[in-house]
Amino acid sequence: MSYSDLSDRYSIVTQHMKKGSTVVGNLTQFFRNYKKTIENYSASIQKLIEGLNLEIQDDSNTLEIAMNGLYQSLKKSLYENIAFSKNMQLEIIEPLELFLEHYNDTINPYIANSENISKQLSKAKEQMVKYRHKYYKLSGAAEKAEKTLSSSDDKGHKTLLHMRLTSNKSSEDYMKSIEIVNKSIEEFDKTILELMTSLQQNEESRIYFIKSITEKFIKSLSKSKITEKDIFDQVLGLLNNVNSEIDIKVFVDTHKGKYKGGVKEEFISYQKWKDKRKELNEVDVKDPEENYEEVLEKCINYLMSGEETDSDSSLSECDIEEPDYLRISGAFKNCNYRVYFLELLEAKKHKCALNPTRMSFLVSCLKSLLTAIILDEDKDLNAFCKVLALLHCFYTDSSDHKRKYLSQLLNSHTIWSEKIRWVEAIEHMTNMKIFNDKESIRRHAKQPKKKGFIGALKNIATKIPGVFQKENVVDESEKTASFIVITQFSFYMSHLSLPLDMCNSIILHCCQRANLDSNRTCTLLAELEASQRTSLQTLNLAKYSLRTREKERKQFSLYLPIGLSLDFLSPSETIILLTVCKKWRYYLHEPILKKCLLYWDLPSKSKNALRKYTWLKLLKGHIKDIDYPAFLNKVKTVNNIEIEEVVSLDVSRSYQGSALVPSESLKNILVVYAFYHNEIGYCQGMNYVAGTIFSFFQDEALSLKIMIAIIDKFKMTDLFTDNLPKLKQFFYQLDRLINMELPELHELFKQINITAGHFCAPWFITLFASHLQNKPNILGKLWDLFLFDGWKIMFKAGIVILQKLSKELINARFEDIMFALSSIQTNNPIIDVFDESFIKSVNKVNITNELLKELEMEYEHLKKRAEKHTKG
Repeated sequence: MSYSDLSDRYSIVTQHMKKGSTVVGNLTQFFRNYKKTIENYSASIQKLIEGLNLEIQDDSNTLEIAMNGLYQSLKKSLYENIAFSKNMQLEIIEPLELFLEHYNDTINPYIANSENISKQLSKAKEQMVKYRHKYYKLSGAAEKAEKTLSSSDDKGHKTLLHMRLTSNKSSEDYMKSIEIVNKSIEEFDKTILELMTSLQQNEESRIYFIKSITEKFIKSLSKSKITEKDIFDQVLGLLNNVNSEIDIKVFVDTHKGKYKGGVKEEFISYQKWKDKRKELNEVDVKDPEENYEEVLEKCINYLMSGEETDSDSSLSECDIEEPDYLRISGAFKNCNYRVYFLELLEAKKHKCALNPTRMSFLVSCLKSLLTAIILDEDKDLNAFCKVLALLHCFYTDSSDHKRKYLSQLLNSHTIWSEKIRWVEAIEHMTNMKIFNDKESIRRHAKQPKKKGFIGALKNIATKIPGVFQKENVVDESEKTASFIVITQFSFYMSHLSLPLDMCNSIILHCCQRANLDSNRTCTLLAELEASQRTSLQTLNLAKYSLRTREKERKQFSLYLPIGLSLDFLSPSETIILLTVCKKWRYYLHEPILKKCLLYWDLPSKSKNALRKYTWLKLLKGHIKDIDYPAFLNKVKTVNNIEIEEVVSLDVSRSYQGSALVPSESLKNILVVYAFYHNEIGYCQGMNYVAGTIFSFFQDEALSLKIMIAIIDKFKMTDLFTDNLPKLKQFFYQLDRLINMELPELHELFKQINITAGHFCAPWFITLFASHLQNKPNILGKLWDLFLFDGWKIMFKAGIVILQKLSKELINARFEDIMFALSSIQTNNPIIDVFDESFIKSVNKVNITNELLKELEMEYEHLKKRAEKHTKG
């Protein structure tokens, strides 16, 4: 008995192999945890021994001799535990990890290959059945026409001749399809037997390896004296009985009989087929199995017909009649027909808008299909993944003119609650993507053999594992593939509104299996959390109100009534209050400056002078004494061409021809900053920050100091460092704020998988300077608010922009929304969001720094969870 006897049930074998991989993975994790437990125990014992102060002074004292013996015995036991832990790492855990990696790398391509050749054969058979049915149908129609044809009907004779020619052509197509099927069967028989043999060899090695590792572990336990020797004698006896031949024979016996190769197809003429059916008295009975393709095709035609038929289609009335639902359900019992239906549906996904009647019928069909998947012995992961991919393609307009997607109409089906199915589907799609990526690389990157002796040696060495091979690059590409697939499935789960805990569990499990780092894991959790969570658990408006009042008391002290009255006074009236006395000036200075900057209609020269004074006062504690000319000379001496080229390119893109911001001055500021803060250097976006500051101060040295102070005060360095930690946090916070402040827009973004990360990076990196360089008045006021109130101003501005655009984005597509968001920084935006009312609108948005802190804590919790799970 061997796996070759199960070639017709290859899916059972591949599922068994995947289960085997899971067992090895679980065993590896068990040994890791066991070792960790021993290490923790040993560390605790070591602390106890170190704290055991017996004060042994005289070896002749019998009690002290006994105590010394206890001390030495404890130390010996400790050393044995430590040695056992090291031995486990070297002899058990590391070999297991290497074996698991090799085992997966070996069987995954085989599994993917077996699925591909089986799919090719299934398609060839489906095509043959289609041509056969067409041949019989056309032959029958020609025969019927011949019987009713009169000898004088010339036009009828021409039609009959055309029908016979068409019938002959369909006969030829049928014969050609038989040839293709038979060739596919030969290829299948040849390839599948080889694959099954290879899989069996891997299974034999897995059985032997697990047996060997387990024996080592038990023998190590016995030697270490951690447990009694005779406890595992029975297990050792059972391990001695392990035999891969017996296990494989039992598995094969359990799953059907011996495989005898594929049965080749033969051409059956129309006459022979008709005679055979006459013998069976089934002339007028259609074979439902034979016509399932036609049933499914009619179903798709019906779904796509809707209120208007396609302009490129020649459907008759009978083609758009409602198909037989029972026969469609019957077809779905076969996994090949399920995939065939989904492929037909996928080919029509560009015609995504269905009327309510057609959508209702499609929902019924897909519910039947999903139920058939549950009842099937095989997991049918291909069909499951195809359904997921289509859930957000088709929609119908509800009575309130909102789109209702398939995902919303199918989210109650029980199949979505099966966590294991989700995990297996993600792993299946990941393996397929990795395999396809590798195949694509092999096809397009064939390296020519190097000439000469050294080249010959290298070409040989590349075939030896670990020599001249970029293992890290391959491993990283596999992790990237896993990350992309998990991201896509997170999108599916979000659309189906699965419970957040379940989604998190699936994501974490798959991230751990794919060995993703904590940064990627956190990104996945954050996107899911921002999409699914609808409220802030710790949000308490009353608490925020009390905090605001407490801040006001702290700010104005005994002068709180006067401070609160500032809102009702004009800017010129508030200036008079500063002349009353020193205490009034001390408590009222900043809020009056803020009011004057925002609401006093001063001449531009006076406004600019007031702005300079205010900014310098607000940044006073962060401005550093920097010798700008000395730094500039050093920079010119060093002559860092790489940074200078990047800076020159960005400056020319942003402020070329600007009278307020000369290119040379801006380049000097940016190059000096890169030299001054060499850990960060220069990053894209800094050109807009420096340019905005210089446009107001017109002084290179002072502009550099202000730039350093702003970056320091608002911790902007984390926006530019590797992995962009602060920027990712801002993405999460803005996504959550959109959810809370603009729920309808959030729902639209959720439907088409748009997150803040798609569009808002320049808002935070350049503090909107990249969008407002042509509107210095609004930009100046926005920065005034930012320097007074912090990051909440940038989030408020983002919400105002989205609020103004939201009316134009109803039922818009992904590309339309991205175009609208990108257009706001051009001279011809879809909507001028930065109008005269922009700053007033920003002030009206109710977002506090406390709320942002709560959202930051949420994000930090996700980061810790990702780090903990990654380490675990």
